[in-house]
Amino acid sequence: MAVTYTFTIEKLEGAPLLNGQTNVVTGVYFRMTAVDGTYEKQAVGYVHVEYDADNVIAFNDLTEAVVKGWVEADTNVFNGYKNLLAEQIQEMKVPTKNELTKPW
Repeated sequence: MAVTYTFTIEKLEGAPLLNGQTNVVTGVYFRMTAVDGTYEKQAVGYVHVEYDADNVIAFNDLTEAVVKGWVEADTNVFNGYKNLLAEQIQEMKVPTKNELTKPW
């Protein structure tokens, strides 16, 4: 089975005042969930949001779709979490290590 991924926005981080704008988002915490059949893993991630004076969206005009787009645009972080969760699920399916009890 293929791993399917979903993610939700957990919270926004921001500057109360930046370049004359209020409540400017500077970071996004997200929760990614990976599912493969009965196997499931989750992780909380973070992406930094660069201030772009030419494309400022007022805080009250933000939508979930816009913020999710920021997360997905940071492909290194986004794909890194996908890979991490896929590896964790694979380890659940076919364990390659386990905790050993001390022999003494």
